[in-house]
Amino acid sequence: MKKLNTLIYVALAIHLVLLLLIGIEGSNDEGAIKFLAIFISIPVSINCIGFCLLQFTSNSKLGANVFMYSSYVFVPIGLIGVAGAKKILDDINKKSITNENL
Repeated sequence: MKKLNTLIYVALAIHLVLLLLIGIEGSNDEGAIKFLAIFISIPVSINCIGFCLLQFTSNSKLGANVFMYSSYVFVPIGLIGVAGAKKILDDINKKSITNENL
């Protein structure tokens, strides 16, 4: 397992807890909260896919982009995930520039 930026872990945990809380409340309701729980489950699922791409594959750039764009749905809380993914992308760009100069 790769060591990722701490902000990625924090953002994923917050998004999952948010989905859990809204899902629990939505299970008792028939209206708007149930729709909100279903709506939020889509970007959280995409967040999990981005996290898995970051953690378990060599395609970190794609995973960081997927995680970052799916975190925009959760503004302002999602900005934590956006910042973490942006740091990973910056590190990837620095490594590629360093490798080009060698």
